[in-house]
Amino acid sequence: MAATITLVDDDKNILTSVSIALEAEGYKVSTHTEGQAALAAMTERAPDLAVLDILSGGRLDLAPTGPLASEFLEIVLLAWRGESFAHEGERYAFPELRCLPVPEQQPHPGLWLGPGQEPPSAASPERTGEILVLEPGSTAPAGASAPRVPGRARALIYPISARGGAAPRDWLAGLDAWRIHFDPEWVLIWPEAGSGDEDLIAETQSLFAEQALSLSA
Repeated sequence: MAATITLVDDDKNILTSVSIALEAEGYKVSTHTEGQAALAAMTERAPDLAVLDILSGGRLDLAPTGPLASEFLEIVLLAWRGESFAHEGERYAFPELRCLPVPEQQPHPGLWLGPGQEPPSAASPERTGEILVLEPGSTAPAGASAPRVPGRARALIYPISARGGAAPRDWLAGLDAWRIHFDPEWVLIWPEAGSGDEDLIAETQSLFAEQALSLSA
């Protein structure tokens, strides 16, 4: 039976291209453009996320969201250990089972949680980080740096937009301020957040990349 891989991305072009590649390798692919829809589908049939981690050479990271995330994530993390376990919770219950294969990354792939999200008991502190998402148009911070959970890695999602006359140098100046404020290990650029205009997104992303490369040359 072909393994099932669930893909979640708001860019339909990415979903299509990755799906074609995976299906050519014999996998069954389930695609979703929204996280909630993906979680709902996964409650009916769990995808083989561990297979994706193995195929990617241990580069899978997971950033769960929504009200179903806590209990669902606890089950996934226990399953990834490759040991027999049973579960009885608020939404799910099943007898003892064992899930194989296990991810290449052990005890589990990188887990990224949003502000206020508590990690499940099965999460490894060394493999758990926090994601901070800035709202589009956020002004540069002032004052002391934001407190962080001791020992937890931090990633910053930084939105940029060409609308309103903003230019690449403005984005980079704002990014420097937020980096000092939050001190993240990773920064993910989010061009034209929520616009849905693929041409504008591509143009903004290209402008940012060109400016960033010119400053680092």
